[in-house]
Amino acid sequence: MKQAIHTIERNTNAYAGIEISKLDTSKEEAFSVHREDYFSLIYLLKGSGTVVIESEKIAITSPSIIIVSPLQTHYVEEISYCKGYNIDIENFLIPNVIICKLQSLNPTQQVITLDYKQIDKLFRIADLLFEQFENKGKAYTNEIIVHLSTALLFQSIANLPVQNIGKNDNVKTQGKIISDSFKVLLSKTLKVQSPAFYAKKLHISVSHLNDMVKSYTGKTSSFWIHYFIIIEAKRLLYHTNLTIKEISFELGFNEASYFTRLFKNTTGVSPMNFRNQFCDMS
Repeated sequence: MKQAIHTIERNTNAYAGIEISKLDTSKEEAFSVHREDYFSLIYLLKGSGTVVIESEKIAITSPSIIIVSPLQTHYVEEISYCKGYNIDIENFLIPNVIICKLQSLNPTQQVITLDYKQIDKLFRIADLLFEQFENKGKAYTNEIIVHLSTALLFQSIANLPVQNIGKNDNVKTQGKIISDSFKVLLSKTLKVQSPAFYAKKLHISVSHLNDMVKSYTGKTSSFWIHYFIIIEAKRLLYHTNLTIKEISFELGFNEASYFTRLFKNTTGVSPMNFRNQFCDMS
């Protein structure tokens, strides 16, 4: 019997879009298959086990980083005697250059084995982040948490090995190149455009763009266009005082009502409710 896949939304304990918790267990644990609507990273100092990401089973050794992108189906098959940190971060708090890098990884590259010198450097930042998270509510805590998490992410991707495409990956090479290039364009355009706009930029047909993106990512090109637009919308709602109408025009929408409808259909809340929700935490 197949397991149902449920989506886990942001924890109510999260502070302004970020949550960090300590992992410390001496027993074996397992978790059911699920997906999340945020980036989830595990920094493992001790422990071992197996994780399954998008049906790819990967052995976990320590020290290591485990990276899971939003909407990826995954579960921990088993993990024991683990010590480290689990950090969940809303995508709008992460620079696009990091989002593109993390989402360019295939599942086997999302578990990164490190040496103790590398993990020690990461843990020094994670320790500071956890300390700030425990003291949330004090002056400038929100800004410190966001900037420390960004520093941790940049330091993490600096540890990524050079991606070599092996013989077994040749079939996926074209899809990966087109999908990655498409996402880089999306991260830089920041205005709603049609798939035809991006196909022209990539010098390919719209149908080829759609086929390659769908086959490699499992999502349509329109999904990714809306995905990056909503991330930018969240940033503008969070970091600026622009009105909803001003934000919709900034993002290239002709009608604010269409932007509001897309935002609510995608996130489950209206733009104003999103702003109020996060303003209350900052």
